[in-house]
Amino acid sequence: MIEGYYAKLSAHGLGFDYLAVVFVKAKYGSGYHTNVGRKLARIPGVWAVYYVLGELDFVVLIRASDREDYMRKLEALIDMPDVERTVTNVVARVFKEDPRIDVQNIRRKNVGQAKKKR
Repeated sequence: MIEGYYAKLSAHGLGFDYLAVVFVKAKYGSGYHTNVGRKLARIPGVWAVYYVLGELDFVVLIRASDREDYMRKLEALIDMPDVERTVTNVVARVFKEDPRIDVQNIRRKNVGQAKKKR
């Protein structure tokens, strides 16, 4: 279950505190979600790509050092032939950002479910 160990670095301390959430509408076609998702993931500065169900196809999280750096990354994204349109939201303030999984709560939940089954 352990996929690796990572150091949690301060994006702000490293000068990458410009954060944007980009919603992407892609051109539909056979296997498009896999192909487009992989291309989006290769853009430098993209640290998360989620394929979602709904009106739009992907949620892309981008870190940049400033607006100019962000615009270069966004242009790489919108210049992709498979991208129809994007909607960008720039993050004003981060209240929580934690990729860890709370194993203690998972254990408690599983124990509670096991007791209910008895």
